[in-house]
Amino acid sequence: MNAKYVFGLAALLVGSSLMSATAQTPAIPAIGSTPTPGSSSPFAGLPGFGISMMQPSPVAPPTVPGAPMQPAPMAQPMTPPMAPMPMAQPMTPPMAPMPMMPMTQPPMTQTETMPAMNFNNPIQPAAYQGSRAPGDGLHAAHWVTDSPPDALGPVGRNGSIGEEIYVRVGPSFGISGAKLDNLTQTGIAVNLGLKTLFFNPAEDRAWTVDVGVLYQRNNGEADEIGMPQFDGRVNLRALTRTSVNIGVGREWWMWAPATNRDITNWRFGLDLGGRYGAGHGDFGVIGNPIAYYRKEDVFGGFYLGINNTLEIPMNGWWALIGFRTEYGVTWGDFIPSGGTQIHEINAWLTAGLRF
Repeated sequence: MNAKYVFGLAALLVGSSLMSATAQTPAIPAIGSTPTPGSSSPFAGLPGFGISMMQPSPVAPPTVPGAPMQPAPMAQPMTPPMAPMPMAQPMTPPMAPMPMMPMTQPPMTQTETMPAMNFNNPIQPAAYQGSRAPGDGLHAAHWVTDSPPDALGPVGRNGSIGEEIYVRVGPSFGISGAKLDNLTQTGIAVNLGLKTLFFNPAEDRAWTVDVGVLYQRNNGEADEIGMPQFDGRVNLRALTRTSVNIGVGREWWMWAPATNRDITNWRFGLDLGGRYGAGHGDFGVIGNPIAYYRKEDVFGGFYLGINNTLEIPMNGWWALIGFRTEYGVTWGDFIPSGGTQIHEINAWLTAGLRF
């Protein structure tokens, strides 16, 4: 009997302990709810059993055995609703509209009218002498109708200044009997130049300044020349010279003033000047037609010339045709043995233009 009582008492104690443990175990939360804070539920942190950002629901009272389960209240969001953001205000205040300025014009105080034009009255250059007749229409300027064809008119203090270009071509030959003259034959001379004319007020005389370039060539004679530096006897084959000439002179117009444009005019002139240039002599060795020597040197000289020229008017310019005779002297060391002066006469035909 004692053993039965002991076994029954032990069973009663075990049952009481099981009922006490069941009363202290929390209920399993519903799917989608948040577990109670502080609980050690094995479902905490698993998907579908709550969100960490949700507020915890109120603690449910302990479940009474045999009582129906009460649904837990829905969790509330922890983040409060956001207030609407205010609209940004413009940093620059709006510009006030600019006032409109009235457009006004000064009152017309005077009425201007253009003079009437008479297009039926053509200009008559022959009858117009620089005075404008009342009632006439358009007119050319006086410098168009009254000026001479040379356009610029008189230039200079005492008279006009003219320009002339020319070319002269003719024979050149020695006249003095000097040694170098005897060694050269009659050659050819070509002269190109520019002449400036300074007229007097009457336009019938002018001082002249002449600048030109002269080319001369004379063939040599067959006479033998002893020249030690050439180691034998030689003869002069040719003498060539090129120089620049500058001179001054005087011109006279014989039949009419220089500005005459109605008739052909004749002018006469004298001039003198100097020359400076360079030349060379070409020598051949006697008995050796292949051998050739050249002797070069600079030279100087002067000249005196006489001009006879016809001027043919060609509206605003004049054509020149004439003849010139010139005497010249040249000093140059073309033959070292001595006798290097050349006295010559140049006889030229002249052609040119004067403006």
